[in-house]
Amino acid sequence: MAGPGFINLRLATAAQGAIVAEVFAAGDGYGTGDEFADRNVNLEFVSANPTGPLHLGGARWAAVGDALGRVLSARGAKVTREYYFNDAGAQITRFVASLVAAARGEPTPEKWVRRRLRR
Repeated sequence: MAGPGFINLRLATAAQGAIVAEVFAAGDGYGTGDEFADRNVNLEFVSANPTGPLHLGGARWAAVGDALGRVLSARGAKVTREYYFNDAGAQITRFVASLVAAARGEPTPEKWVRRRLRR
C-alpha cells in the first residue's frame, strides 16, 4: 500500500509487451464489444456552475465524461452526451444582478453576499 487508499501495481516488462502486441493486433477494434448494445445511456457532464468559481477540477470532468462516453460507445451502448446550460433560475438572477452592479460600479447586491458567505 502507498498510503491510505492507494495501491501501486507494476506489470512485468513481458506483460506490458504482450498487452501492446494485443492492442496492435486488434487495431481499431481493440476494446470494442457489444455487451451494452441493448443499453441507452444519458451521460451528463461538465455542467459548470456559472455563479461559482471555475477551476481545473471542473475542466477535468470534461475529459473524464468524454472518455466514459467513448468507452460506453465502444462497448455498444447508445450514448447521449448532455451539457446543461445553467442559464435560468435564482442562481442566474443573482449572477446577473451582480454583473449589473459591477458594471455600474455599485457593490455586489447584499442578498448575494449573505448567501455566498453561508456556503
